[in-house]
Amino acid sequence: MVEVIRPRLIACGMIAAALAACTSSAEVPAGLSQASQPMQEAPNMPGTLVWKKPGLEPARYTSFIISPVDIYRGSDAHFGDATEADKQALATYTGREFQRALSERYSMNQGAAGQTARLQLTLVGVSDNVPVAATASRIAPVGIVANIANSAAGGNPTFTGTVTIQGQFFDAASGEPIATFVTTRAPAAFDLGATLTSRDAQEAAITGTADDLRDALQRSQTATLPPR
Repeated sequence: MVEVIRPRLIACGMIAAALAACTSSAEVPAGLSQASQPMQEAPNMPGTLVWKKPGLEPARYTSFIISPVDIYRGSDAHFGDATEADKQALATYTGREFQRALSERYSMNQGAAGQTARLQLTLVGVSDNVPVAATASRIAPVGIVANIANSAAGGNPTFTGTVTIQGQFFDAASGEPIATFVTTRAPAAFDLGATLTSRDAQEAAITGTADDLRDALQRSQTATLPPR
């Protein structure tokens, strides 16, 4: 009985210790373009900072163009153990997932002038799984609670890989910046498959970010439509 309980107690202790460091808010790396803009924490989106052009009318934009994804090269960049090939692969995956998510509800690359926004994505950084603990923390009930609480706090998830992404929206016709977000994202708390490897976790986080952006765009556009 003791040998069965001990590993679980160790895992629980590690989770509790990690939670103490998981309440930091999102930060914008100094080297990012538009980093000086007055960004604010996004309501109901922990770990995300946003800036919107004053008077922006989201419903105006019905089509999107996604530019090739950049990789952040600032001195404060952090990519864990990722090689250059890993970074390039994650950048490619990021572009593909955002293209997929937005195309489910919007026209892509074919909107009329004045109705199209260009999205420039930057892969800012990634963190790696802590081996074994990443999955163990999600199997144990306390691990599930830890991940949910941590997601609500907006910090890094317990033991799982993360990605940090910047997205900049420009009016495609004028080139004027209209919105920016920076987000640090982890896999969903119940996504056990995302804990197998750091790449699994990072890709799951990218997919989740793309889907959340699509949904947030639709909500903001619906909220600003004129009454019929």
